Amino acid sequence: MRVKVETEGPCRRVVHIDAPPEEVLPEYGDIVKRYARQARVKGFRPGRAPVAHVERIYAKSIEDDVKDRMLPRLYREAVQREALAEVGPVDVRDVVFHKANGLSFKVVVDVAPDFKLPKYAKMTLKANPVDVSDAQVADAMKSIMESHARYEDADEGRPVQQGDLVNIDYGGSIEETPVKTLVPDYPGLAEGKDFWTLIDDPEFLPGFNVGLIGCAVNEERAVSVTFPADYRVPALAGKTAAYTVTVRKIRDRILPALDEAFLKRFDAASEEDLRAKIRADLLARAEQTERQRLKDDMAKQLLEKTRLDLPQSQVEAETRRAAQTMVRQIAQQGGGADILEKQKDRIMAAAYRSSAERVKLSYILERIAAEENIAVADDAVDREMQAMARQYGMAPAKLREELEKNDGVKRLAREMLCDKTLDFLLENAKIKN
Repeated sequence: MRVKVETEGPCRRVVHIDAPPEEVLPEYGDIVKRYARQARVKGFRPGRAPVAHVERIYAKSIEDDVKDRMLPRLYREAVQREALAEVGPVDVRDVVFHKANGLSFKVVVDVAPDFKLPKYAKMTLKANPVDVSDAQVADAMKSIMESHARYEDADEGRPVQQGDLVNIDYGGSIEETPVKTLVPDYPGLAEGKDFWTLIDDPEFLPGFNVGLIGCAVNEERAVSVTFPADYRVPALAGKTAAYTVTVRKIRDRILPALDEAFLKRFDAASEEDLRAKIRADLLARAEQTERQRLKDDMAKQLLEKTRLDLPQSQVEAETRRAAQTMVRQIAQQGGGADILEKQKDRIMAAAYRSSAERVKLSYILERIAAEENIAVADDAVDREMQAMARQYGMAPAKLREELEKNDGVKRLAREMLCDKTLDFLLENAKIKN
């Protein structure tokens, strides 16, 4: 087999492969024999037709089967022989086969970039102070109490107040045009009946809940809602809507007593002990957040200091995955097809930027990992997949099956390797307070 590699771009090669007849004929002969055994030929019992006759009738199918079998094998052999740091094939061109002449073809392939690492040992970082205030502990304590609250019908005649759970009917318009006409894909923003809303943050609509405070049962009230300029639904962004709201029911929020039974849920001996546990948890979260910020800072420095070309096919594949994730997030937030169409260019541009940075950083960190003999064991990847399966409520085998469909296991291993490398760099960094 003759192989020639031609450069078509910084990370793109064209591999010319020419296999002589003696390398192709054994495979060709096996395929012809299989057709002779299995093919149905008029006038002959199965398996009894002359081989030459079968070969002539099924020439096109036999040729296609030879190509399907031989192209991948010859390509793999060529890549290994030329020691190409292959990312993946992009295109196959000019495939020519004849049993007398052999098989020739070209494969366009992207390869990993060749680049020089910047100095990465003992990177200088600026640490931010990590602390937890009494106010933060109080807010967390309040959130815990409210999350365990129960709701009971409020005393007759009492108006709506902060913290209530309120049942309402409502409908809105903007300059006499119903909101449902402006945003047909978001019916919940336009009107509703028998709808429950909590008079607390976050608000159902900007300023909506505040406008209901003091309202009595069966009272109708006009509530003005001004949508922010960056509101997630462009048709409403920056506009003011007038809503007519009728309160149907009011339920009072009853906080739990800080008694022994409640404290036992958190393995706390007293209120002070619970507050201490909350403080420790908040501090651990703050430290983790600061650690991630430092790792992000290191990643930014590495990206700025490193110049390298990127395999376009890899960036494009990563961009597609990133764009699909963004589309799912917008859809989960209620975005319809019209919103996605209007934001298509912005989504693709953002996905491309983030993907290019992610691919570039992975090459830098993988090179550092190779320099420092950093690796991720297979059992560590298995444990991570088991943790992911528990999080998603899936069987580990099913999750692996889903991931393997799109090289997800390999991507997970690479992500773990990059994160482990960042941990290594952080441990060896110069951190200034």
